[in-house]
Amino acid sequence: MSRLVIQLSQEEWESKAEKYLEVKKFKSKVDDELKELRSKVLGVLAGITTSKRLEKEWPEAYELLPPEDKGTGLINVTDIKDINRKLGLG
Repeated sequence: MSRLVIQLSQEEWESKAEKYLEVKKFKSKVDDELKELRSKVLGVLAGITTSKRLEKEWPEAYELLPPEDKGTGLINVTDIKDINRKLGLG
């Protein structure tokens, strides 16, 4: 097995290390936002008890249900507009 050796100047190394840290920080921020959004969505869904109520209170989410789940029990809404915005639903 052969190895690839790449030589970088100190400046190039620092630039790449800085970029790596920026990407890592951005990923961490996105992960945190996803956790928060997931928590909000689950909170909303925990309060709505039927798919009929979901259809009435959050029709954008209702449309995402597979056909077999549209007649089952489900999901109350505290911040639908914020969740819709974050999900790109309207």
